[in-house]
Amino acid sequence: AFWASAGDFFGAAAETGAALALGWVVLRAAENGRGWPWRALQSPGLCYVGKISYGIYALHNLVGFVFFDRLVRLFAGLGKPFAEIAVALALTLLAVGAAALSWHLLEAPVDRYRRSLGYRKAEAGGLAG
Repeated sequence: AFWASAGDFFGAAAETGAALALGWVVLRAAENGRGWPWRALQSPGLCYVGKISYGIYALHNLVGFVFFDRLVRLFAGLGKPFAEIAVALALTLLAVGAAALSWHLLEAPVDRYRRSLGYRKAEAGGLAG
């Protein structure tokens, strides 16, 4: 029981450390708009992931539900640690791919259609009366 608790502690500590490190990068990029944190966050790859990030969030559980067992069987011959890494990478790639398809086939066309409708803003104060 101790080792399981220790594993939970170290896992939480690692996740907290990663969150703090990434938060520092975002803070540095936001505060001065220059240097490597800014350039890294402005890279085309990260900007694209940001564009499809809601799709990743919305679809990752579905991707896991559909593909997890199949991928576990597919990579079982690699041995436990390598199989777990392979499954995680494959699920990540599938979720990103599904989000990219969702963006290009559904979200972007709906957004273009929405923008083409045109609308007028409501006046401040709500309904006239």
